[in-house]
Amino acid sequence: MDKTNTPTANNPTSNPTLTDNPPIDVAVIGAGVAGLSAARDLQAAGREVVVFDKSRGLGGRVATRRYHDRPVDHGAPHLRARDERFAEEIAGWLEHDLLRALPDTHRLDADFKMVAERLEPPAYAFKDGMNTLGKLLADGVHVVRDTTIARLRPAGEGWGLEPASGPTRYARHVVVNLPAEQALALCDSFKLGHNTAIALKNVRFDRCFSVMAGYDAPAPGWYGLRCDDHPTLGDRLGVLYHDSAKRPDPSPTETVKAVETVVVIHSSPQFAVKHYDDNRDDVAATLLGAAAEIAPWLGSPRWFGVQRWRYARVRSAYPERYLAHRPNLHFCGDWCGGTDPDYGVDAAYVSGRAVATALLG
Repeated sequence: MDKTNTPTANNPTSNPTLTDNPPIDVAVIGAGVAGLSAARDLQAAGREVVVFDKSRGLGGRVATRRYHDRPVDHGAPHLRARDERFAEEIAGWLEHDLLRALPDTHRLDADFKMVAERLEPPAYAFKDGMNTLGKLLADGVHVVRDTTIARLRPAGEGWGLEPASGPTRYARHVVVNLPAEQALALCDSFKLGHNTAIALKNVRFDRCFSVMAGYDAPAPGWYGLRCDDHPTLGDRLGVLYHDSAKRPDPSPTETVKAVETVVVIHSSPQFAVKHYDDNRDDVAATLLGAAAEIAPWLGSPRWFGVQRWRYARVRSAYPERYLAHRPNLHFCGDWCGGTDPDYGVDAAYVSGRAVATALLG
């Protein structure tokens, strides 16, 4: 492998040319948290690994955009750990001052009163944006970006990976880190085992809109405000997050106003299903209007952006840590092992490491 082309946290745009003579040992399709966690462990054990991803970013739904020179998390809002190894990773990132501990969240009751909900274990967020996680996991891992693997097919004792454009790649082992529905479509050129196909078909995701909005307003008295069970707002709103609570205090050189408050509004799943193909400005107007019923200033941002997620949260999961079709074809992701969205990153991390253990075993 050409080390000069290896992407790292400090070189996130490298896109090396891959040759298949000899074939890749392990190809990972999808640079989400599970895929990168698997690749990191496999590479550390001496295996040759190449990760393919359709986008330029890393980490999947652990996603961040920049608005007015400030990071804004529009996917997974924070980390919480149930797994001991993930907790140890978090402890290390805390020691390096990469994370900020977050306050408890609140729930909006029927009388529009905010009821505190203690987070135990606690939640943490990366100060420079949640996509920092993908960059950390990918450090030293060979990642080929902007490459959509459209089809997977058997090729002798291994697999052919057919990209949307360009030559077919070949690998002895394949790890698929995609939403289950996309994993099924990837494998439509051959017959999956009955149990594997049923397991993938039974996984369900909820959709979601994220509206990122900046305000010339004082910070609210909450970090997270859950509205999903509110009798009049729950049909539109899921959770609101005070995103700027994650960031270090602005320096005098930053162009954004120090008083700016950034809030990310996550819609309810039912709203996202009903309005998924609607004009995004219309979607934002509806969700901002609903938020204004909580506090009028939430309806009048200085700027906003909208992201829609087809596979936002796992609603029906596969019960095991990973899914194996053959000894050389495995599936992993946050849809393996649990449905609590607060632990989705933890589930993905554990799933990827479990796949690596299986391949190394």
